[in-house]
Amino acid sequence: MSATGYYASDVLKDPRSSQARQALTQVTGDDRIEQLCALEAMEQVRHTLPDFRPTRLVPHALRNSFRKDNVVFAPAGALRSNRIWYEIAYKCQLDAGGSAITAFEYALGAPIVRAQWDELGLAPIH
Repeated sequence: MSATGYYASDVLKDPRSSQARQALTQVTGDDRIEQLCALEAMEQVRHTLPDFRPTRLVPHALRNSFRKDNVVFAPAGALRSNRIWYEIAYKCQLDAGGSAITAFEYALGAPIVRAQWDELGLAPIH
């Protein structure tokens, strides 16, 4: 699914996101870009699939994510929503400075079997 709007910057501007903004200042380079794209992925799912309430995303859960120039590829990550982990793949393009999303597309997959959560390093339900 290709995005028609981008949400990460709006989330970070929200006064309720002060902890997220603070945490993002503590990481740099590839880690910061990966976090920004993960936030965008959760917000894209939240806006396009109203029944989903994403709370966590692990971009490299099933297969390593990677970056080529200003594009982050997460071919097999995991997204937690409503106490269930789902497979997710996404492609996130950023501006030249790596600070703003300029293109985004994702595909949400099937739920990940509970028996695999520990093996994949996915947090159990709290």
